[in-house]
Amino acid sequence: MEKQVSLAIKKIKELEFSINSATLASDPLNIGFGVKTEFDIEKETFDMNVVFDLRDSVTEAILVHIKVANTFYIEKMKEFIAADGIALDLPDSGLITMLSLSISHARAILAKNTSGTVFENYYLPIVNPSEIAKQVFKKPNN
Repeated sequence: MEKQVSLAIKKIKELEFSINSATLASDPLNIGFGVKTEFDIEKETFDMNVVFDLRDSVTEAILVHIKVANTFYIEKMKEFIAADGIALDLPDSGLITMLSLSISHARAILAKNTSGTVFENYYLPIVNPSEIAKQVFKKPNN
């Protein structure tokens, strides 16, 4: 049975946003997506930064860029330190929950920021966070 993780949202912050409302050379547009994570054992925090780019599929110019930081509090984080003493071994359910929330937060902030622009109907797509988590949180030898 998977170990239970107790977590809470500590902070949501827009770190970067840019929009280039130049004439679109193409449609559909290309989507770029990335996730970066860091943790602090002493503060019991887990940071998940979501980056989203909307690119012109012909010129590859970045038309919309956003980076949103999500900080989660993880109760008793020390219990999840991996055997190597360096990595964190959180249950899949906790990682998927944090990833799902982080993507939703980025989607909402992007929607707010692009409202009233030519990009107001371009959203972060709905994704299966379990599948994204498999790519983002690859474990060695998997």
